[in-house]
Parts: sequence; structure tokens; C-alpha cells
Amino acid sequence: MHAQTQTSPAQLLDVGGRGHAVLPGERTGASSLSTSEHQCDNRGRETGRPLHRSQPAPPVRIVHQLVSYRPSATRSLDPSIPRSLSALRNWPIQLTLIPPSAPYLKNADLLISADCVGSSHPNFHEDLVKGRVLIIACPKLDDAEACVDKLTQMFTESTPKSVTCAHMTVPCCFGLVHMVKQAIADSGKTIPFAEVTIDVDGKKVK
Repeated sequence: MHAQTQTSPAQLLDVGGRGHAVLPGERTGASSLSTSEHQCDNRGRETGRPLHRSQPAPPVRIVHQLVSYRPSATRSLDPSIPRSLSALRNWPIQLTLIPPSAPYLKNADLLISADCVGSSHPNFHEDLVKGRVLIIACPKLDDAEACVDKLTQMFTESTPKSVTCAHMTVPCCFGLVHMVKQAIADSGKTIPFAEVTIDVDGKKVK
């Protein structure tokens, strides 16, 4: 009977700073990722973290009909409680993924919403999304300059009928209002603008 191969402590250490453990039988001469496939710091030194490649944007879709949410077990026990409906009319909805020439943007009523609004406002679809094309962005985490440029292109090419900006009451979220207003000004278009503010408890305060 052959003795079972034991992994020594040295084999469990990082090899060459690559940040992974070495298992029995694994080749240690080279990392599974080449240098060009790792992130580097500001001095050009390899960090050992894999480089995340950007994925292609999803295809543009116009959603033609309302989609019913699956009712929860509690709601399904009472047939008198109406089922919630999705009012989503377009896909994708992330600002960074929407091409400025997307057909659903033309002469549309746009809802530009902060990411957190949809999770905070219980009647998000009925009160805000219904009858509008939805675009979501985060003024804190997204690149503000890139967002303003993308919105400016959208407003210039598609000339929306109106723009409603929905955001939370937290300070960082007001940046979305400034981004949208700046893009409207940069587009040179006269576009009706409205603002909706949602508190962290989900209530509409403006």
C-alpha cells in the first residue's frame, strides 16, 4: 500500500506572491495567470489579484407587457390581496450599460433613479416606474463624470419628453440630482425636470 502524500506547511504558503496554495501534484513553476492577467500597483508591481475583464453589455430589450411578481406564501393565502406587478419597460436599466441610441429612450418619460430607491420604496414600480423608462445609477460609487457624459449623449440624441430624478435623503445621493441637471444643461435641450426624494424608511418626502 502506498503511503498517502502529505502536504507540507511550505506548500500551503504563497508561491512567488501569487496568493494561492499549492496542492500535491500542482505545477508550481508558473501561475495559472500570466503577469499581464494580474492587476498591478501604481509602481507597476504585480499585486497577485486577478484582473477582472469587462463583460459585453447585454442586448437592448423593450419589455412589452407587465410581468407579475411571484406572490409570497403569506400573500397567496389571501386572494383578496392584489399581486404586485412589475412596470419595467426596458432592459438594460444600468446607466453604464444603456447605449445612448437605445430606441426606448426616444421621446420617452425617463426615471433616473439612485440604486437604493428601488429597494427602499415599497411602491417603487407603481408610484415611479409605471409609464416611464427606468435608468439606475449610484452617485457615490459610479464615475460621476462618465455618468454626466453618458446622460448628455442620451439627452442630445433621444430628446426625452421629461426626466424625473429619484434619490434617497442620504447626503451622497443628492449628487444624482446635480449629475442629471448638469447633463440637461450640457445637452442644450429644454427638458422638463422633476425630483422625487425617498427617506430611508421608504416614505416619499418630496
